[in-house]
Amino acid sequence: MKFEPLRPISLVDLIVHHIEELMLKGELTPGERLPPERDLAALLQVSRTSVRQAMAILKARGLVSIRAGSGAYAQAESTSLLVTPLAQSLSSLKERVLEPMEVRQLLEPQIARLAAERAVDEDIHSLEALLDAQKACMAEGRSFVDEDIAFHRQIAASTYNGVLIKLVDNSLLMLRDSREISLSTMNGAQTSWKGHVAVLKAIKHHDLNRAYESMDQHITAVSNLIRRYMAASSITD
Repeated sequence: MKFEPLRPISLVDLIVHHIEELMLKGELTPGERLPPERDLAALLQVSRTSVRQAMAILKARGLVSIRAGSGAYAQAESTSLLVTPLAQSLSSLKERVLEPMEVRQLLEPQIARLAAERAVDEDIHSLEALLDAQKACMAEGRSFVDEDIAFHRQIAASTYNGVLIKLVDNSLLMLRDSREISLSTMNGAQTSWKGHVAVLKAIKHHDLNRAYESMDQHITAVSNLIRRYMAASSITD
């Protein structure tokens, strides 16, 4: 069997797609054991968390079986049964990534503006700590998806508007795929971190207009990263 690096990395659907292709090509045969999670993550150049999530999807589709203490095994499935979930996975990617980004573009600049008006010292300190954590992740070559989520949630919390906080909380899972993509490369991570620095600076100085503009620019930059990723991965309209 042959596992090839996925560049850029970390999108769970593309890991699933890659493994399905190996099954379709007969390079991964029914009953064959997949590499251990750590090894598979290294081979595909993705995080172990992404591999674990991909295995859960493949298991739910009946494409792999997970044996306690032994690992993951390919299961017997016909080509026709494999094609449908693969097509669904790719066709739904734009809905799961691009459409949520449009929602972020509409909401988050206004949230940042309100945070700049209402944030107190404790909020600023929390945001600074999260930026430091993101920087540490980059220094260690790790993605900071969870730290990114926490940063944007803290901005929402800084508005002291319960409805906005709930709205952001409810959207976090939906937006995880977009974060997996945008933070999957060092360039993407640095772009995102610099955007966070600009947003925090505006909030810290209670500059409402600059907070709005900085968040708008940040979301635009992330959206552009995602669109380039999808174009490079041949995911088109």
